[in-house]
Amino acid sequence: MSAELVPLSTHPTAALPAIGTPDVVNAWLRARNPNTLRGYLSDLNTFREWLGATSTAAAVEALLSAGQAGANLMTMNYAAALVERGLAGATIARRLAALRSMCKVSRKIGRTNWSLDVEGPRVEARRDMRGPDLLDVRLLWRAAIGAGTDSRAWRDRAILACLFDLGLRRAELCNLDRSDIEAGPDGRLAAVWIRGKGRTEKERMTLPDQTAAALVEWTEARGNEPGPLFHRLDGPKPAPDGRLSGESVRRIVRRLGKAAGLPRDVRPHGLRHSAATSALDAGRDLRDVRRFTRHRSLEMVLRYDDMRRDVAGEIARDLAGRRDQGREV
Repeated sequence: MSAELVPLSTHPTAALPAIGTPDVVNAWLRARNPNTLRGYLSDLNTFREWLGATSTAAAVEALLSAGQAGANLMTMNYAAALVERGLAGATIARRLAALRSMCKVSRKIGRTNWSLDVEGPRVEARRDMRGPDLLDVRLLWRAAIGAGTDSRAWRDRAILACLFDLGLRRAELCNLDRSDIEAGPDGRLAAVWIRGKGRTEKERMTLPDQTAAALVEWTEARGNEPGPLFHRLDGPKPAPDGRLSGESVRRIVRRLGKAAGLPRDVRPHGLRHSAATSALDAGRDLRDVRRFTRHRSLEMVLRYDDMRRDVAGEIARDLAGRRDQGREV
């Protein structure tokens, strides 16, 4: 079975128009934050490669010019090719969502009067939503404290504090700049400005004293020069303009987990899960936790709550107990 993304013959490359629709593309990309923008450009380029178009604008024009029926058929063929390639359901769903979003913007600005109806494959919920428990998080922090008092140790402690205390995603943490840390009237670090997933505007979050203290240690070592808040420290000389990557953050957290003697790898996103479930354990309202995690809907927070409480297991134990006692259900 071929793994190549080859378009079906119903849409030959020779039929592609010579010009594209830059207004649609620009309008579509204009309101995206940097993370979403990179992802959408990558998804659009994959579609262009599959179609055999000379540019992304030409690929968009081919889609929009096909009309609703033709565009839906084209997208169904594209989805089938992605499945043929063996891509994960979540990846396919995201790439199709990019095309639907493009068509939605095209309709808004009057280029078309229809919507793309092809949905992505159903994506199964992640099994492990809990991350390390609170005791493991404390062990992680002790391992970070025991790592020393050099620049690397201060940076890694600040990263750990931001991931758990603030519930940051990896991308949110990596995209922080020194200018995103706000000082109060007394000169002490008071807040951080975060650009959440899919957001164009930054949101202000007040820094707890403990988190601010960890950031003070790192910023004093880092200096107040503009640029990424967290940068690379590998090599003979630090690279203040070398923004730390998400993969580097994963390695840092994994290393701290091993130093803490935890039985399984700790992931940065697992710390975000731990922060959400710990807040729920403390009795915080679901809507409050949603504001903390910056989710657009309550659905994901409800998943955290279900995993934390094991509602289905509680009901099963209750039913089994009733059966054993001969009670009527």
